[in-house]
Amino acid sequence: MLKALIGSIALSMAALPMGAAALANTPVSLSSEVQVIRIIEKDGTKIEALVPASKVVPGDRLVFTTVFHNQTDQTVQNCVLLNAVPKGITVAADGNFESSVDGGKTFAALSQLTVKNDDGSSRAANFADVSSLRWTIPSIAPGAKGEVKYFATVQ
Repeated sequence: MLKALIGSIALSMAALPMGAAALANTPVSLSSEVQVIRIIEKDGTKIEALVPASKVVPGDRLVFTTVFHNQTDQTVQNCVLLNAVPKGITVAADGNFESSVDGGKTFAALSQLTVKNDDGSSRAANFADVSSLRWTIPSIAPGAKGEVKYFATVQ
């Protein structure tokens, strides 16, 4: 499951300055990492630690991190980072991102989104409905790096 999960993350990421036509033209590079929150013992005390996600099972808590890096000598304005939420993963908390429940067609705060039930009625969207996340980075200085992350649970 993890190999498919990480492959899904890599394929779903894009960084496009607003109005850019293609990923190849963007000066922003991306790298991603998935970690599992584990309880480990350190000096006789149990603590939460982030460890590489070499194996995940239902109920595991994950942290998805995307690092962005402006590799140019010009400021990048309004860089949009998109991340599809892999199947089998439920976003665990709201963050500084916009959510989509329709495969990335529309984005808004989760509290503003609705989904249609099988009978045609609508209900408020919840974390399990989130299919994509979007961050807009207002400005990335030349050579600057930063990161965005979200927390999730394996179903």
